[in-house]
Amino acid sequence: MKWAVLACAIPTWAAAQMTPYALKVETGPGLIAITFSTQSNHVKVYFPDDVAPGEQFSGTLEGQPNYSVEFAGQQARVRDGEFRWIMPQVQPGEFVPLILKDFRGKELGRASVPVAASHPPVSTFRFPKFVHRGHAVPVLGPFDGDSDTTSFAIGGEPAPVLVESPRKIVVRAPERALGPVAYALRKGAAEHKGDLRSLDIKTTTVNQSKLAVAVSGLKGLVDEIPLKLETNYIFIQPADVDPDGGFQIQVPLLGIESNATEMQAELVFSQTPRDEVSLILRAPRRDPRGNGGQERAAALKSLGFDTFPVLESFLADSDLGADAAYAMLAADEERAMRALFKSMP
Repeated sequence: MKWAVLACAIPTWAAAQMTPYALKVETGPGLIAITFSTQSNHVKVYFPDDVAPGEQFSGTLEGQPNYSVEFAGQQARVRDGEFRWIMPQVQPGEFVPLILKDFRGKELGRASVPVAASHPPVSTFRFPKFVHRGHAVPVLGPFDGDSDTTSFAIGGEPAPVLVESPRKIVVRAPERALGPVAYALRKGAAEHKGDLRSLDIKTTTVNQSKLAVAVSGLKGLVDEIPLKLETNYIFIQPADVDPDGGFQIQVPLLGIESNATEMQAELVFSQTPRDEVSLILRAPRRDPRGNGGQERAAALKSLGFDTFPVLESFLADSDLGADAAYAMLAADEERAMRALFKSMP
């Protein structure tokens, strides 16, 4: 997860009204995690990252049981471990305060939760091929925001639902599952089953200039696995896997990272068409000859939707613009030329 910490300095005259607190906001695959730290106590609140005005959603709470949180007039006790709320009718892009209170109702701290724009409904479920054991993983589909009617299991073990919106759930993968395992989703009376691969991913500091990434649980791998380490993308191919099902690589650092010891390689989950196109553009080419346009155009065609509008949005990207242009030219030269001329200043 990416994260930011806000240390709240309280003036002397206000010290009697509010206890000093620290705030950490993490963004992970499909969720936002807000952690309040006051004195020696901590409270963590999980929200979906895509809730639009008026939508029902569910989240979870961890930490000091005597505390409570309030959101747009809706309250939940930390000891209950979960909540089901409605996003207020405010403009997308605005922020709604989340307030931490003690058992007497005294405010201890507050954070801001962003309101997302409305999204079209999702008609089919999309299950991940890979999960990082012990970490959050999104499952896309036609949900309803009520996690009380939802359960998910991986390798026969419960995968707790951290958040649910009308378009997704985010679960925490169990710690013990490793390698190919079965999953099962229950939503109300409906059940969906399949298989995925649970991985163990470890990132360690080699020295001041390198980090080592080690992945296990890969034996029998047939699909490419994308990982991200800050701005670096790592694509694991079946041919890269050791006989024992492991993979290792060392990633050079730029020397300007202030948090190198906290950096972690994470699985990349495609949640939007832009995510899917981005991964194809970033993936290393299998044929080093030429500009890679034909190779990427073939991969983009397999996505099953019109990728041209998404590719156009990448034309101004300093990293992916050229690859997007070559892929467009290989797919449809006439249409690509119109888009390229249109994008010119």
